[in-house]
This record gives sequence, C-alpha cells and structure tokens, in this order.
Amino acid sequence: MNLSVAIVEDNNDIRQALEQIITTADGYTLAGSCINGEEALNKIPILNPSVVLMDINLGGINGIECVKILKELYPQMLFMMCTVYEEDEKIFNALSAGASGYILKKTTPDKLLNAILFLENKLINPKPNSTLFSSQEISDTDVQQIKKSIHELKTLMGPRGCLMPHNDDIQSRVDSLPLDKKERDASILKNKN
Repeated sequence: MNLSVAIVEDNNDIRQALEQIITTADGYTLAGSCINGEEALNKIPILNPSVVLMDINLGGINGIECVKILKELYPQMLFMMCTVYEEDEKIFNALSAGASGYILKKTTPDKLLNAILFLENKLINPKPNSTLFSSQEISDTDVQQIKKSIHELKTLMGPRGCLMPHNDDIQSRVDSLPLDKKERDASILKNKN
C-alpha cells in the first residue's frame, strides 16, 4: 500500500518540485496540494493523507497555525514542516503545535522520502496521538532545554538538514529515548550532569 502525502506550499516552483518527487517515487501517492493555509484547512480533511508536508512560512494562515488546527481535529495525521531556514523558534512552535518533524527545503529528494517514511514508521511518534512535545506539559525551564536540544540536534545533523537519524550513533540515541514524560525528564537531567 502506498503512503499518501499532501503538500501545502505557496511557492509554485517548490510545490511542483515536491509534487514531482512524490508522484515519481515508488511507494508514495500524492493525495493533493494546497497553495495556502486556508485551502489546506478545507482540503486536507477531504484528502485525508498519512503525511502532510507543510511550509512554515505560508502567507495568511501560516503553517504553524494550520498544523495546530488540523492536528487537533485529525490527531492521526503526521505533519512534516518544510522550511528554508533553521529557525529554532519557528521549529519549536511547529513541534509544540503538533508537527512531528521538520525538513529543510534544500534536502535532496531521497532524504525527503526517507524522512517521510521515518515519520510514517512512527520513529518520532511511537503512539498514534503523540507528538515530541505537548504544549500543556512544557514549562519555561523545559522550553530552554528543548531549544538547547534542537540546537544540539542541528549540530549533530550538520548539512543533512532533516530531523532523522543518519548514523548508528544517532539511531541508538533515538532508539533509547524514553516514551513517557517522567522518563524523558529523568533522561534530560541525567544527560545534563
């Protein structure tokens, strides 16, 4: 069964390139595309994709707000934020809104497809209705730690530009991540010392 992907991107050239990547790849189906957040709010529920590639900087309703609305209504959908720049604050806000990961637009097609598959295989979302972080669980101290962690992840990733393991060391770290908040907090504190 093919993995259904929808695209929300306001730049025609980028949207068409993403459409071509998805339509020509084995194992993926393009559910549809939207040119802005308003269209996405209307079409995504009808398209019902497994994964949505969402531009962070959409005009009108931005990608972060769009994810927040759609994730609340359709918690099973996975959202991969697409961005030109590694903006910690926007990435953090997107993850808090319900996005499952992010990828840079300059990422190669094979890495983009691997990142989508990574999300679908639930390596980031081990539970159907979970996210990396829930805004109800995050204190100001957690925010600083999460921002630091995002920075550390980007340092580890180097020029790859996608939130997914790319070597055995990172894969082992992902595999060893705790699943519940208590274990995660204990792990953060342990690694901090």
